[in-house]
Amino acid sequence: MATQALLLAEYSIQPFYPSCSVPKVAMKCLALAMLWIVGILNSRGVKEVTGLQTVSMVLKVAILSLISLSGVYLLVRGKKENVARLQNAFDGEYPDASQIIEAVFQGYFAFSGGGCFTWVAGELKKPSKTIPRCIFTALPLVTMLYLLVNISYMTVLTPREILSSDAVAITWIDRVIPQLTWFIPFAISASLFSNLLINVLESTRGIYIAGQQGQLPLIFNTLNIHSSPLIPVLLNIIIGTIAIVLTNLIELINYLYFVLSIWTVLSMIGLLKLRYQEPDLPRPYKVFIPYIFITMAISLSMVLIPLFKSPKMHYIYVLLFLLSGLLLYIPLTYVKVKLVCFEKMTCYLQLLFNVCIPDKVDEKIQEETFLKRAF
Repeated sequence: MATQALLLAEYSIQPFYPSCSVPKVAMKCLALAMLWIVGILNSRGVKEVTGLQTVSMVLKVAILSLISLSGVYLLVRGKKENVARLQNAFDGEYPDASQIIEAVFQGYFAFSGGGCFTWVAGELKKPSKTIPRCIFTALPLVTMLYLLVNISYMTVLTPREILSSDAVAITWIDRVIPQLTWFIPFAISASLFSNLLINVLESTRGIYIAGQQGQLPLIFNTLNIHSSPLIPVLLNIIIGTIAIVLTNLIELINYLYFVLSIWTVLSMIGLLKLRYQEPDLPRPYKVFIPYIFITMAISLSMVLIPLFKSPKMHYIYVLLFLLSGLLLYIPLTYVKVKLVCFEKMTCYLQLLFNVCIPDKVDEKIQEETFLKRAF
């Protein structure tokens, strides 16, 4: 959420600073404002969120198609400078392993939407059909579209210009279609704003379910009068606020996908454990076993190479922060130690935020309503 808020702020402010970098303080202030606006909207239900997501998809595909088709046209015309830029795009020293891994982290950010549907898999009517369809249709299309967009960038801009630009799409538009200099940033910002809305929606579902299963305090298993999990939304917004204040976009993406690589390894271990211990457990869909080991190997390399090849202390801090969760998980969830103060705090927070724990009938109605609105 913090990365998307920072990216949204960067594209929103960049047109006002055409010849220089965006001031960091202004960008962070706008990112914080956008993040809290999104939190307020999410606390009021899902109807507006899903409508904006549809508009966002149309805007994103339209902008990326414009950039990619324009790049193809410039190459077909065969102008020497455009062809030369593309041919020389990869000239230079070959990056080392740690730089390649960090580049992969940045690429993962562009494809992060591919995992959103798994967070709401519990509400899908036919997950065994819907999830594979999403994987084998949407991801190849997005890959092809991003590939054409990058070719278009390298046809118009040099690698140095791409690296020095805070918003590459805006730099590209200034060079190729200057008449759209103001429209494109607006369209991208609108698209990123709805992305942020959806990110808050899907991430809070995981926290809400963890509260249902007793892996988090009971207060996280509550809903407000709009049937929204207000406490998970508030928690995510607060943590996102801290991340925006303390770091920048590029570093945050590297930290995020370093942690996600660790989570992926642990998830694959858990999947293998369940396959062995619970072979007859009902499963909406089953992953092919070799894919599990391939995913684990790739994710392990993304964890170990940054730690051993270029051991930045930031990665160590992120790893320690992740492991610190065990200090709470072991006594409160694994051992199930009961604390009286938690019950008093839950009652106080319920009154303060006007939230309550839904009963089974309410949950069924909410799930049906969510399905109708979102899917």
